[in-house]
Amino acid sequence: AIRRHAGVITDLYTPTGKRQIIKGKDLTAVKWLVGTGGALTRIPGGEAILHTICKGPGKYLLPSPDTRVLLDRDYRFSALGTLAQAYPDEVKATFRSWVESETLL
Repeated sequence: AIRRHAGVITDLYTPTGKRQIIKGKDLTAVKWLVGTGGALTRIPGGEAILHTICKGPGKYLLPSPDTRVLLDRDYRFSALGTLAQAYPDEVKATFRSWVESETLL
């Protein structure tokens, strides 16, 4: 599933020669990877499974190995996204509080 989100480096052949271009999103600078809902938030080792995709740049522009993986087991992202436009400061504070509590574990 991550490959549909991550960019890929591809070759483009032009009249002046071969060039490499990026298609999609460059995820190499991502600091946090959040898994929300689904099976990986319910099984033991879900964070470790998600962390296996954090390999850094290669053919796919994946997050680096030092990316922090968080699991949103309570579907907070959905609720926060719904409220973000009307209550941006409150959403930011709630998100920050959640991340800080998760990183202390």
